[in-house]
Amino acid sequence: MNSTPRSGNGEPSQVQLAKHLGASVVTTVSAGNAEFVRELGADEVIDYRTDDFVARLAGNPVDLVLDTQGGDTTTKSLRVLRPGGTVIGIAGTPDPHLADQAGAGKLVKLALAALSLPLRRRARKLGVSYRFLFIHPAGQALRTIAGLVDQGVLRPVVDRVLPFDETREALKQVLAGGTRGKVVVTTRPDR
Repeated sequence: MNSTPRSGNGEPSQVQLAKHLGASVVTTVSAGNAEFVRELGADEVIDYRTDDFVARLAGNPVDLVLDTQGGDTTTKSLRVLRPGGTVIGIAGTPDPHLADQAGAGKLVKLALAALSLPLRRRARKLGVSYRFLFIHPAGQALRTIAGLVDQGVLRPVVDRVLPFDETREALKQVLAGGTRGKVVVTTRPDR
């Protein structure tokens, strides 16, 4: 199984989790983060600033793309899949399944179907599929992840910890990119 998490910072937790689940992991990061994501388990690293991931994967398509960027990245990601492969988007165009996941009604489902139709149609023409993943809290999943952290299987990567009164600055840093791991805001900076 090949998996291709897509992100500007390598999404450390996604790389580690995919590797733990047995995937061969290809990821896009800047050259400065290449060795870091290799240490986390990435099998192949593509510099998104200088390399075209579609061209790099042309001879070696993947089964799954976890798209954390949306937009043009989603459309390009459809072209790196094997027949039957899937792009799972968490930041792009929602599909009708989001209405089901969120418990929304038929009108919302119809609107999402219309909104995502061009993307789903493009995927179908390529013999692949697109799904939007609505992320919601799930206690059992979080307990499983915590157990993997406790066992040392997953290593939390924290770029920096800021006090609560610097929440606005933390958000700016996350949105600006360039962080390696999570930016944590705490109400207890002494801990």
